[in-house]
Amino acid sequence: MKVVHVVTTTSGGAGIAAVRIHEALRAEGHDSAILALRHPSPSPDDGVVVFPTRFTRIWERVAKRAGFPIRQSDKAEARLNKLDIHGISFSEPATDYDIASHPMVREADVVHLHWVGGFLDWQSFFTRVERPVVWTLHDQNPFQGGFHLASDVELWGKAVRDREREITDRKAEILRHFEGLHVVAPSEWTKARSMDSATLGRFPHSCIRNPIDATKWQPFDRVHARRVFDLPADAKVLLTVAERAAWTWKGADILNGALSQSALSTRYLWAAVGDEAGLTGVARPLGVLNDRRMMALAYSAADLFIHPSREDNLPNVLLESLVIGTPVVGHPVGGVPEIIDDGVNGTIAAAVDSSALAAAILRADGIEFDRRAIRDNASVAYDPTRIAKEYLTVYDTLIS
Repeated sequence: MKVVHVVTTTSGGAGIAAVRIHEALRAEGHDSAILALRHPSPSPDDGVVVFPTRFTRIWERVAKRAGFPIRQSDKAEARLNKLDIHGISFSEPATDYDIASHPMVREADVVHLHWVGGFLDWQSFFTRVERPVVWTLHDQNPFQGGFHLASDVELWGKAVRDREREITDRKAEILRHFEGLHVVAPSEWTKARSMDSATLGRFPHSCIRNPIDATKWQPFDRVHARRVFDLPADAKVLLTVAERAAWTWKGADILNGALSQSALSTRYLWAAVGDEAGLTGVARPLGVLNDRRMMALAYSAADLFIHPSREDNLPNVLLESLVIGTPVVGHPVGGVPEIIDDGVNGTIAAAVDSSALAAAILRADGIEFDRRAIRDNASVAYDPTRIAKEYLTVYDTLIS
């Protein structure tokens, strides 16, 4: 099977998930490759090809300065500026990249789309691609308009919501005559929302979890792990991981509120991996960790992993924590309840607020979790070999 995965970047949660699916297929002997717009960490024979950069021409720069943008990226930027959309993910369906004409796409048996914001030009791709397409939904943008999260839409005024509806209608119109698409969601929650949408609802859907290779994620001795990060040996350590904690949907403010309550304020140490912007003085920043070994050390150092997000799909960080054996606490949102078996590998808050999260943390603290069993169960549930076979079944169905 010759599969090409298309993704905007191989970093971030969606990019990491795409790379893990790609690696799982390669491990099973299939010809899998990635076509990416950005690949921050190239390594020999990783199977990733970076899409050729399209440099801005002089006349395009002149036209942009004159207020008559030619490039799709410049047009999108102008629209966002006019609507005053900043500090949030918003992707227009028109881009400057002709993915369908790339040799890797033309020669593949299956084209597998992932997170493609700012990369996929809907009109050219879905009118020119001659191969069956699988699309894994790492967020909700493919069946929404420009926004990537449903909760983002309500934060804006009428003009922005009107633009959101225009883009949603445009996407549905582009796909109206397209055949040969199979939609995959990592969570049943995302699958249900997609099947309800006007854009993707008429296509076949499957739910396939994101994989994680337990052999590459080994737990460390807790005492050693805490020494690495200079964390107190006798502290109750709560760990969070967020590329950008400042994003509202990540819920850092909810956790801060929970830890401000009298029952928790002096009881726990909050250790935070990721960009420090958006963190309060309560958190102990561990910095940005791009090394898998360092991340495994961070999970091993924690008593509990806390995921305070207001909205999510199937977060890689929860899978990573569980495969290390560290129990997790999260909100009843998105695919999170599909990962947490309450009382067995963590706890689920009763609501999305600080009081409910505080109660879930205290409840988890009172449970003697079997960390070895948590690791063993996660290793089976998200086994790359099994997940690769599930994707191969989808590919075979499309090709036949």
